[in-house]
Amino acid sequence: MACLHEKNIPLSLLPRIDSKKDVVDAMATLRGYSFVTKQTQPSGDDHSDVLYDMHRLVHLAARNWLKMNTMLPDWTKSCIIRVMNLFPARTHELNSRLCQASYVEDVVERLHLLAKIGSSFQDEGKYNESVEAYTAVAEWMEHRLGTSHKDTMRAYRDLGWAISWQGDVFNAELYLRKALNWAVNTLGKEDPSTLAARGSLAGVLVQKGERKKAEEIYREVLQLVQRASGKMDGRTMTTMTNLASVLGRRGKYLEAEKIFREVLQLRKATFGNSHPDTLASVIDLATTLKNQGHYLESEKMFREAINTLETVRGKSHPDTLNSKVQLAGLLRRGGNYSEAVNICRDVLVLQEATHGKSHRYTTNTMTSLAIVLTEQGNYSEAESIYREVVDLRGTTLGESHPATIGAMDNLAWVVYSQGNYPEAKSVYRDVVERQRTTHGESHPETIKAMENLAGVLIKQGNDLEGESIRREVLKLRAITLGNDDHHTPSAANDVTSLIRGREDSLRR
Repeated sequence: MACLHEKNIPLSLLPRIDSKKDVVDAMATLRGYSFVTKQTQPSGDDHSDVLYDMHRLVHLAARNWLKMNTMLPDWTKSCIIRVMNLFPARTHELNSRLCQASYVEDVVERLHLLAKIGSSFQDEGKYNESVEAYTAVAEWMEHRLGTSHKDTMRAYRDLGWAISWQGDVFNAELYLRKALNWAVNTLGKEDPSTLAARGSLAGVLVQKGERKKAEEIYREVLQLVQRASGKMDGRTMTTMTNLASVLGRRGKYLEAEKIFREVLQLRKATFGNSHPDTLASVIDLATTLKNQGHYLESEKMFREAINTLETVRGKSHPDTLNSKVQLAGLLRRGGNYSEAVNICRDVLVLQEATHGKSHRYTTNTMTSLAIVLTEQGNYSEAESIYREVVDLRGTTLGESHPATIGAMDNLAWVVYSQGNYPEAKSVYRDVVERQRTTHGESHPETIKAMENLAGVLIKQGNDLEGESIRREVLKLRAITLGNDDHHTPSAANDVTSLIRGREDSLRR
């Protein structure tokens, strides 16, 4: 216990003893002297383990005794191995402390534990901590094994993916390409590790806005995976899902729908109707149908999937709650604002209790609620929520993170909707500059922000600057996304309308 953090020590983490009576007697002795105290309530939403707190001075004295008797390094190593074997545990400060001491730096289990910590932090939306854990693993691999070792490349891949969640897609791509190039040259193009690395790279390219390149990669990977393992293999179905998602983002809804339907049938045949992967496919298909305006079929699928998720996963599981928020988005599109608002508010209560207010699930739901409120005309509450989301994401993720910039974009829209054009213009200019810095000039989000800024300028009567920006948008769309992109004709029509309006004004 002295090797762990003094708070939230799970009973199951202590060394296994054959006699249950000896365990009870030992803990009773420690509690009798107030060396440890048993928590009256388990920490965490789903934590069923018994947790103990060790008195801070007792904890310090025990560690000092171990140091004096040169036993601390050995006990710490044993503790790392124990924690690594039992992970995941949700108390990260307990795990992180174990990995900090210099005398355990070369313990292999420490690296495995750090990788698991990084993954768990990522799931919880703690991206900076996740990158820190994966960086420690990658640096150790570089120094001990070299930059061409397979374990170093695996660490690069994990680190690259973690950095992408942090919002730094450019550095993420660098690490992922290192891992991919090594895999291609060492293992060959068709090795499973190579294909996994290509899939990770494609995911980052989607975040960079390079969706056409991502689509090409997913098509190639799918062909190779399917040839090697067949359609019923899990990797094949995952790649099909990723490809369909990119197609949907590119506006190719019919092809995306076809693939999603095929994946759904494959997963039903392989896993059954109630498996989490099958239900995820139902949600994917329902989302694609929603994007095409097929609201009735989409709503039916959402509700059926949510009912099953509540039974299989539980009413408070992230998959259940996130699916409800997506249903709320569908209801909003259909004009059922009242139910959409109620769903979002109910989900928020559960998410705040489970994850806290700054978690990405919570802030995403807050955003969904604000969108519905805006369309309802409840601008005041929507604006208040958007401002809170900007602050929460700025503190948690950083002011340059894509999610924070997106929250600023939403805030600009709601103040614009209320006629506050000066503030909307100011926020949109800030959004454009941050998008350029974070994503680059030609990223779809940068282009969208430029369009929004142009709209505000034109609303204020500044047609010259608005027209100039929209011409630039049209040029960027044609070059980056192609003339077949479904937004390009709209941008062209906007510019044409502006020019005609100015010509009419000059004639008068």
